[in-house]
Amino acid sequence: FLEAAGLPIPQDMTGRSLLSLMGVGKNSDKGSREFAVVGRDRHGYSDFPCRAIHTRNHVYIRNYRPDSSPAMCDPGLTLEYYNAHREDPLMGKFWALYAEKRPTEELYERQSDPDQLVNLARDPRHETVRKELSDQLTDFLRKTEDPRETGQAAKLDAYPNRSPSNPWSPSKAAK
Repeated sequence: FLEAAGLPIPQDMTGRSLLSLMGVGKNSDKGSREFAVVGRDRHGYSDFPCRAIHTRNHVYIRNYRPDSSPAMCDPGLTLEYYNAHREDPLMGKFWALYAEKRPTEELYERQSDPDQLVNLARDPRHETVRKELSDQLTDFLRKTEDPRETGQAAKLDAYPNRSPSNPWSPSKAAK
């Protein structure tokens, strides 16, 4: 977005221009990226940090708090609906996808399982791929000084959650 706006790009930026990834401009590199790394720390008032690496063939996810449910965020109609229908034979499977706890590691094949429903992380036939992607993700996170991989997670977690949907946020507590 900085490049599109014609603004200078700070030296400490670790990302790449979206314009070049879309094939726009003189530094176009559309399709040249071997992998993408994504992360999540908070959503609403959920505390479910994870990092993932996406390659052309696989998605590997590392969940840092597998004891926490990723769905316990933003109470609303979706959560109410799934709670009310979680025993329903049809809707129960969606509840499981939405709210069940996730293991520490997840591995999916993009071609055969585009919806990422079959976790291959514990399948011995996929151990080589799991290990390679785990190591690649760890290397990238350490190189970019991600707090979850450099012993600084407590500092990251100490930041106040100011989400308007968080009933414990400072803005709600003051009322």
